Amino acid sequence: MILDAGEVWWFDLPRVGPKPGVVCSRRAVNLRLMPVVARITTVDRERALPTAVPLDAGEVEGLPQSGFVLAHDLFLAGPAAPATTSAGRLTALKLVELRRALAWTFSLAR
Repeated sequence: MILDAGEVWWFDLPRVGPKPGVVCSRRAVNLRLMPVVARITTVDRERALPTAVPLDAGEVEGLPQSGFVLAHDLFLAGPAAPATTSAGRLTALKLVELRRALAWTFSLAR
């Protein structure tokens, strides 16, 4: 299975269990390497840094709760953390927000 940037999946994380995440790396990278994924949290608290992208409940089909995509909390999908169930994908505007948050996280020019 080839994952694409902006897709939201449930991943089976070691010692943690199933958690949702957004694929950040582009398809060309994912064809040869393990995809880079930003974790999604449903913990509702104030976020001081611009690394958290808010998601409304139902904004992504397979995520009924509101939450945040955490651009500072990344992991590699692959044998140790496989994608198990598709939950949908981010809208184009939300993907732009995530890319801005990733750029800020890593001090990249926009």
